[in-house]
Amino acid sequence: MIDLKLLTACLFMLFASVIMAQSDKLLITGRLKIDRGTIKDARVILEKDGRKVRTITSESRFEIGLDFQAIYVVSFEKEGFVTKRIRFDTHVPPERIEYGFVPFDFTVEIFEQYDDVNMVMFNQPVGKIAFNDLIDEFDYDTDYTKSIQARLDQVMEEIEEKKEEKATEEAAAAKAEEELNEQVEDLMNDAQKAMDSGNPDEAIKKLQEASKLKDDLQIQQQLQQANELKAELAAEQEKKAAGEALLEKANAARTNGDLDGAKLNLEAAAALIEDDKRVRDVLADLNDAIIEQAEAQAEFSDLSKSAEDALAAGNFKEAMNLADKALEIKQDETVESIKKQAADAAENEADDEIASLYKEADDLINEENYAEAMSSGVKKSNEQLADTIQKETERQNPTRGKNPDVNTGSKASMSTARVTMESDEPPVRVIKGDAVVISESRIGKEALKSPTAKMSEDDLYDRVLNKVEEEQRQMVYEEEQRILKEKYPRRKTTETEKEGNSTITYVYINRGDFVNVHKKVEHTWGGVFYFINGQATNARFWVHETQ
Repeated sequence: MIDLKLLTACLFMLFASVIMAQSDKLLITGRLKIDRGTIKDARVILEKDGRKVRTITSESRFEIGLDFQAIYVVSFEKEGFVTKRIRFDTHVPPERIEYGFVPFDFTVEIFEQYDDVNMVMFNQPVGKIAFNDLIDEFDYDTDYTKSIQARLDQVMEEIEEKKEEKATEEAAAAKAEEELNEQVEDLMNDAQKAMDSGNPDEAIKKLQEASKLKDDLQIQQQLQQANELKAELAAEQEKKAAGEALLEKANAARTNGDLDGAKLNLEAAAALIEDDKRVRDVLADLNDAIIEQAEAQAEFSDLSKSAEDALAAGNFKEAMNLADKALEIKQDETVESIKKQAADAAENEADDEIASLYKEADDLINEENYAEAMSSGVKKSNEQLADTIQKETERQNPTRGKNPDVNTGSKASMSTARVTMESDEPPVRVIKGDAVVISESRIGKEALKSPTAKMSEDDLYDRVLNKVEEEQRQMVYEEEQRILKEKYPRRKTTETEKEGNSTITYVYINRGDFVNVHKKVEHTWGGVFYFINGQATNARFWVHETQ
């Protein structure tokens, strides 16, 4: 015992510099361990003589100075874990205090509490430390430790079994959790792929399956994103459908020639269908068409105004020509009216001129001045009238210039005439209006009773004029047909030309005895018009006839 005291004294002397500062307290240092847990929220509670004096929280290492001549209980606890206590009795001989004591260091481990394991023994300290006069230092109370060791070992065996069982359960649970997490992760990955490919419905389906397997905030967040994407795509689809409808309306408006309405619908469609190349292209083309329409409208206005001015000035042919050009651009009732007025005025003017010529020639014929009548017709550049006068002269004067029978008193203007023939042919009675009858008395009398013989002078001249005009039209038609047959010998020939802002397509159909001319006029502003041999027709019949 003396040797131990001497050794202790030597140790105290070696650590004198360290322990002098703590000579008035017993320094205890320790470490708290949490079996299968963390130090977070763990507490070290110090009680002195039954009164709590200090609490240390969430610290694995600690250092505490204990006053001498007192009883301390240090408790180590955490929610869900077994609380352990160690009792320190710091009573020592007063004369020993001034030499100081070696710091008492220890480690405490607490473990999880199990409901079916009796933990009553832990209500008392698991260890007692007091001054040991044998070693002249503080040490464990070995008698006390021996008294509780058997019970402590039994409890610890039970705890180890429970720990193993729980470890097995936790391992199985962990494996199941891992498998579950993998399944959930696969569903979430599939959902993300579906969203990336623009299929939010499939993504929502996958996420709802994942949500049933696991209540996870990330799943809910991803599900919210999928619903937002679905709503966004639905709104986008609705916008697109509205844009497509406006695009259709624009096309319909353009087909009907309403370019301004088409543009309004296209601009509205462009606002709904953003970055759509179709809309941009159609809109650009429409703007060009609007410009062309404006130019065509300006040209139409100029032509219609010029036609109106020409009509007012009495230039009827020019008025009709200008009106035709205007109507090629756009069908218009006002221009049609100008053209009709000009045509009627031109016809009246021609009728007046022809009537004047006929009157002049009639006067000369009545005076039996046939040569001058012919000369007058030629001077007026009316070949048809001159030809008519020539024929009339020959009918009324077969003797080519000899005077009629003076006994008859007949004149060129009379309904009947008897002439002297230089040939041996029997005399003929000439009836104006191209009716010639043999002079046999019975037949002649019947002829004089015919409607032709009873016609008035005006009717007879009108009949001659109409016949001459019809012959002229027939000659012109036959000449035109002759030229067309020579130029277009094949059954079908198609030609296209540009004229102003219009494209004109001609289709010539040679049917052997005649050639039909089919004409299609396409204006840049959208209007399309069809003609067959100069007469307006519809598209369906035109296409049928040009096959």
